[in-house]
Amino acid sequence: MIEAYGKTIAVSKCKAGGEVDLSNKMLRAVHMDALGGALATFSVVSLNLEKNQLGPPGGATLAGALKGNTTLKSLKCAAAIALWRMCSLLCQHPLQQSEHFLCPQSPEQSAQS
Repeated sequence: MIEAYGKTIAVSKCKAGGEVDLSNKMLRAVHMDALGGALATFSVVSLNLEKNQLGPPGGATLAGALKGNTTLKSLKCAAAIALWRMCSLLCQHPLQQSEHFLCPQSPEQSAQS
């Protein structure tokens, strides 16, 4: 049941495009394929995935789904450094990392501090 719920909520929230808040939705790695498909279909520019249960497998699946994505500009998630870097490398453009990330600086900025 949780698998169907997660896929449905991911797709339905993305349909409006723009800024999508999927924080606290109990999303897991199993939902990332559906989310990736929705991101490819709808014009989502900002995505908040904070306080979900993605884990490394979910981050890897999401990063793969974002490969070639030219619409998403901002990504907020709990695995800020690893997922932000992975997704930025796979997208056609670097993602903007805002102060709302749990990690407030990019890895390069942190190294300079």
